Amino acid sequence: MDSESERIFNRMQLHRLLEKVPNWSDQRLANELGQSESWVRKWRHRFNQVEDKVFTMYLSQSRAPKTIW
Repeated sequence: MDSESERIFNRMQLHRLLEKVPNWSDQRLANELGQSESWVRKWRHRFNQVEDKVFTMYLSQSRAPKTIW
């Protein structure tokens, strides 16, 4: 299992590639980074949702429910 620091590093690599070669397809980015295409799509979407490019955008998001029934 990857540690959180390794996952953050992978996300940072993706972000760097997205800025360097924005026209690459999700599949090409996935192949380059050794990740799945769905992983690339998810993180590309998250990066696009962030207005301020800060370190916290690379952190995992909680899977806990946002509301209590």
